[in-house]
Amino acid sequence: MEVIGTAIALGDVAVKLAMFGAAIKNAPQVWYEYSAALHNIVNVGYHFHNRYFRS
Repeated sequence: MEVIGTAIALGDVAVKLAMFGAAIKNAPQVWYEYSAALHNIVNVGYHFHNRYFRS
């Protein structure tokens, strides 16, 4: 069972490395989508706070 667990963990690491490589290759697009999503979250939080929690 140890061997199977190790193999699964190594496979998981390999998949993560492949995804990371793809992210580096497509860095501008990935970064744009990430920053746009982050901006939306911050923006919604800001307006929600101002709408419901202003003193």
